[in-house]
Amino acid sequence: MGEPAYPMSKPPPPGTVIAAAILLGVKVVLGIWVALILFSATRLHHRRFLGAVVRRHHPGLGVLLLVFVAVTVAVIIGLVTLSAWARIAAFVLEGVTIVAALIEIASRPGVSLFSVVLSLIVIGLLVTRPSSEAFTKRTQGPA
Repeated sequence: MGEPAYPMSKPPPPGTVIAAAILLGVKVVLGIWVALILFSATRLHHRRFLGAVVRRHHPGLGVLLLVFVAVTVAVIIGLVTLSAWARIAAFVLEGVTIVAALIEIASRPGVSLFSVVLSLIVIGLLVTRPSSEAFTKRTQGPA
């Protein structure tokens, strides 16, 4: 009588995976914010983001950023559902983010360092034992 009416098909993700997904969610919000800035900035109407001033309209870069936002949302969903591909995709996504931030570090050191730190935290959370075990158990199936 004390059992649920339906069996749980998979265990919930560990806290480290949830924390990584939340940080990625923060990055999604920041990405949308930056994309809006890139779409709306002009020579006459400068926009600011974390101390950086955007003086020109960059719609192509804004679109590219929105593509990264969409990929990040898919990765978040994959992480929360413990999809086998999601952890690797998160590593790749964060690796690309770190490389892009390091390329820009001379011109925007504050934003770049903030981006690198967030990416390293996400990677750190996903390489912890609980995260690794959750994805390993999920890909191997029930014992």
